[in-house]
Amino acid sequence: MIEQFSLQTVLTYLTLISVPIGVFYHIMTLRNTRKNQELQLETRQANLFSQYHLHYQSKDFNRDISEILYNWAWKDYEDFRTKYGSGSGNMDAFSMWMRIFQYYDGLGVLISKGLLNKTLLADMMSELLILFWEKNEEVVKSAREYYNQPLAIRWTEYLYNEIKEIVDKQHPELKT
Repeated sequence: MIEQFSLQTVLTYLTLISVPIGVFYHIMTLRNTRKNQELQLETRQANLFSQYHLHYQSKDFNRDISEILYNWAWKDYEDFRTKYGSGSGNMDAFSMWMRIFQYYDGLGVLISKGLLNKTLLADMMSELLILFWEKNEEVVKSAREYYNQPLAIRWTEYLYNEIKEIVDKQHPELKT
C-alpha cells in the first residue's frame, strides 16, 4: 500500500510539474515563431527596398530624372503641356516624366501600407524625390485641375510629404 501511495503521489507531482513546463514550452515556441516572422518581414522589406534602390541607381533612371531636373524648363502649365505634355507630340518626354512619377507613386503606396521603412527611404533616396516633386508640383496640381483628376499622382505627393517631414526633422538647417 505504501508503494502504491508513493507511486500515485509521484505521478500526481509529475502531472503538476508537466503542466507549467508545457505552458512555458508553448510560450517559448510562440515567441520564437513571432521573432522568426519579424525577421522574415524585415528580410522581405530589405529585398523590396533593394529592388527599388537598384532601379534608383540605374543609368536610365538617373539619366531621365537628371534630364527633367536640369534640362527641362517651363514658365507655366500651358508651356509645360506644349513642350513635354501628352499632347505635345513629344511622347518620349512625356513617357519619361510619367515613368519617374510611376516609380515614386509605387514607393508612396508601399510606404503608406507600411511595407517599406520610410526613414530608410528618407536616408537613402530623399534628395532626388524632393527636387523632382518641388520642380513639378505646380504642373501636377494644374494637370489635376485641367483633366479633373484630383487623385492623379497622389502617391508621389504623399511620399514627398512623408519624406520631407523626416528630412526636415533630421536636418532643420535645410528646411525650406
